[in-house]
Amino acid sequence: MMAVGYQAEADVLDDDFKETELAALSRAALNERFYAGQWGRELNDL
Repeated sequence: MMAVGYQAEADVLDDDFKETELAALSRAALNERFYAGQWGRELNDL
């Protein structure tokens, strides 16, 4: 899925959404999301 459009300023959001939008971002490690060839076989195992 891909979102198309422009990102609005955070000040136009409701308070609940604004808090989420302004929170610090974090990313999961690739080996937590992707597998190599079969479930549970991490990319690092190659």
